[in-house]
Amino acid sequence: MADCGNRDAPPFVRRRAPAVAVVLAFDVGIIVDAHAPTNGWWGWNLAAIALLIAVVLRLWRCSRCSLVCLLLAVAGLGAVRHHAVWFVGEPDNIGLFAREEPQPARLIGTIAERPQLIRDSEDESSRPWGSPERTTLIIHSQQLRDGDRWLEVTGGVRVAVSGLASDLQIGDEIELIGRLALPERPRNVGEFDLAEYLHKQGIRATLRCRSLDAVTFRHRPKKVIAHFHRLRVAARGHCERLLREKLSPDSSSVALALLLGTRTRMSSQRREAFIESGTMHVLAISGLNVAILAMFVGGVCRLCNFSRGLTAIAILALVGGYAAITDAGPPVVRAALLVFLSTLGWPWDRPTHANNLLAVTALGVLWWNPTDAFNTGAQLSFLAVGVILWLSERRGWQLEETQIAADPAKPKTEAELQQELAEKLPKTAIRKFVTGCWSLTRDSTAVSLFVWLFSSVMIARQFHLVSPVGVLANIPLIPVATVALCLGYSVLLVGFFSSTLAGWIAVPFDWSLQLMLWIVDVAADLSCGHRYVPTPPTWWLIGAIVCLATLFWWIRGPLQKHLGWRAFWLWTLIGLIVPLWPREPGPLRVSVLSVGHGLSVLVETPSGRTLLYDVGMMGNGRRAREIIQQTLWHRGHSRLDGLMLSHADTDHVNGASGLLRTVPIGQVIVSPQFFDWTQFAVADVLEAARRCDVPIQFTWQADSLSLGDGIECRVLHPNPNEHLSPDNANSIVLLLKYADRRVLLTGDLEREGLLRLLNSPPQRCDVLVSPHHGSLGANTTDLARWSRPNWLIVSADRRANLTTLRSRFGPDTTVLSTSDHGAITFEFHADGRMTITTFRSGSVTHDP
Repeated sequence: MADCGNRDAPPFVRRRAPAVAVVLAFDVGIIVDAHAPTNGWWGWNLAAIALLIAVVLRLWRCSRCSLVCLLLAVAGLGAVRHHAVWFVGEPDNIGLFAREEPQPARLIGTIAERPQLIRDSEDESSRPWGSPERTTLIIHSQQLRDGDRWLEVTGGVRVAVSGLASDLQIGDEIELIGRLALPERPRNVGEFDLAEYLHKQGIRATLRCRSLDAVTFRHRPKKVIAHFHRLRVAARGHCERLLREKLSPDSSSVALALLLGTRTRMSSQRREAFIESGTMHVLAISGLNVAILAMFVGGVCRLCNFSRGLTAIAILALVGGYAAITDAGPPVVRAALLVFLSTLGWPWDRPTHANNLLAVTALGVLWWNPTDAFNTGAQLSFLAVGVILWLSERRGWQLEETQIAADPAKPKTEAELQQELAEKLPKTAIRKFVTGCWSLTRDSTAVSLFVWLFSSVMIARQFHLVSPVGVLANIPLIPVATVALCLGYSVLLVGFFSSTLAGWIAVPFDWSLQLMLWIVDVAADLSCGHRYVPTPPTWWLIGAIVCLATLFWWIRGPLQKHLGWRAFWLWTLIGLIVPLWPREPGPLRVSVLSVGHGLSVLVETPSGRTLLYDVGMMGNGRRAREIIQQTLWHRGHSRLDGLMLSHADTDHVNGASGLLRTVPIGQVIVSPQFFDWTQFAVADVLEAARRCDVPIQFTWQADSLSLGDGIECRVLHPNPNEHLSPDNANSIVLLLKYADRRVLLTGDLEREGLLRLLNSPPQRCDVLVSPHHGSLGANTTDLARWSRPNWLIVSADRRANLTTLRSRFGPDTTVLSTSDHGAITFEFHADGRMTITTFRSGSVTHDP
């Protein structure tokens, strides 16, 4: 390495990539426009003024200052483009006619995307009172009925229809009757924002149709573009049928996701296995798929001795066709654009710069949809490619350093150096194979490690998951996935000509998929391979990103000598130590989460202990579990000290088995009456507790639970020696006392159980969580007199009769519903003050 300082040796020249600066400036303009409270004119003003100054400075021969002004002009254009897409809408957009409360509507529109036919499994259905089969449509609205006349409207609408509308095709003009509404906003902290997601796609309203009879087919246009879309959909349907017929059921669901991006047939357990093993990127139709397809086509063309021009045409044609069949999703478009740009110069031997290609691709993506700047998937995709290019550039530097060290006076080209190194390798076939495997494994490990390291910060922030096992799992998985993709593409391509021949190729394809699933399952089952984590603090995220970003400018020299590399590990250590630092006690926080027709109440003590009362939602335990997880992680909790299940009804416990697997829980607390074997959820909860080694603790009337911090936690019901009917009557009633404030949790208490409670001494409380989701039979005037609550909280959907409840409990009781206000949080301070916060409105009420 001493020779590297020789002044006669040629210096390391880093090729310039001017497009990188341009796309960064464009991105800055988008970010400023998204977060700064300004109108759209500032972008135009900035671009015009900066461009004018750049021209003047150029005339004065001040190149660098002129370049800075040009970048400012690009930033202004980025702001203008984002403002036009996100903030500016048509005056007749259908979103202007929609309201948060669904309203009857009659609409005419054209189907803009392939209809999605969905069959819900029993454990994943979010529509318990409807059909498990439904159709999702994206339509371009044309006319909206207003009384006795039709109004001309524009804009996208997302339509949900009960039943399978298998006869509809893209381009069809249809008439719909349903309930029009604005897309739902989140109701809990950290919950998926459907409204924002649809807004980014130009969709401003939703429509629900109760049956297929509410959808009327009008006509099917015969335009060329409509015919093309129908051919594209027919080709995709043929591919889906081929994969289902030629592969085993478990393999076909993975093949549909791997090749066509259809994940609806994958079970939630299978999806979670890919996520927890750190291999979910394999199922994403993205750059990996398109790159492997391009290499596969290029290899076949090379075997056939095609010219460069013909090879480029074949690659572009098949990549374009593949993008069309996969519905041209944003990841595929990004990757296809990158392949298109890199292939364009082949016939004329034009050199390309990888960093420039990536930057131009990013610029095209951001111009088409500026909101992709905030899309985690897009960020991770470009970040992964950027890391690979950075490693390649470092590899090139290492080769050049080796060249200079060997002969400073006569430097060699990279090709000559590679040939010289190849001549030094062992000559026997076995040794060459072993050496090649070792080199491939070493390089794959380095790529896997650094891609995981750079992306883990963003994944921990967005998905609350750290999966170091993914570094090891991806080493064997990527080669297997590459083989599987090549075989899969062969099955699809040959299947258009011969189903029998495609079936023969499908046999090794099925084997490769089974091997993939085995690797994923082994990695996911490792208890130390992944961990769900709370949301990292913003200050730590910014510091970690800055430290890692500095590495992209460190091409020469070992990483261990780079200040940013050492600072990153020190910063990581600080991030791990800070949560362990003692903190000041806060208030007692009781949050009634919004889980539709279900119940989940999170209790957080001043010292940080947590107790969850019920975890369920009618028809969708997975969603209830996700809501609770997000709330815990966003509030900095990584575990639950206790999980209390009031009774065995599905809408109170169907999220427990999944929560036991993803969140460490100290104990599960139930009453003896919980063991009602007619409720199928009981066996699931007990089996999950057994697998996770979580103890089951019994509780009953007059028991006291220890939460510390001076909190009294007492069970008022049920009696251990009684088993009332129905099961709701056996609900655990929990009374919390702190600083002269009282909270009463009642589950689904009703009938005989309610009478038993009312026969006990009255318990005046500040907050009463309404029994049985606001049911009028459970919320009697006797209960109102017995508890005299200041606040009555109803955890239910829109069917709760709030008007009757207000009349029964009287003017001194404020009645709130989670369906209207989202999650409702009460904070009880040590001095007796109480603060009430509702998530949807963000309003804060103080009760001294």
